[in-house]
Amino acid sequence: PKVVEQMISMYQTQYKDFKERAGSRKNVDISGLTAIRFIADHKALIGGQEMVTYAFFLMTDQKMGQVYFKTSRENFDRLRPVFDSIASSIQMK
Repeated sequence: PKVVEQMISMYQTQYKDFKERAGSRKNVDISGLTAIRFIADHKALIGGQEMVTYAFFLMTDQKMGQVYFKTSRENFDRLRPVFDSIASSIQMK
């Protein structure tokens, strides 16, 4: 969807090295809604630490919600199940 492309473009403006991981964009089910999620790598704006953004976009005909998690690249694999659990608990009506 166009809105996801617009959000990624916004991130790329904010983080000059923002790069979506190939194959990470997927449709996932969150509380009966189709959400789009992706993973991207970039450096922190302050300090330059290697970071990961894990983003979910939920859409209905009338609403859109965005949830994203940021963590250091070294912690992402360990924290990803926690992020998935939080995202799957979202209720949007």
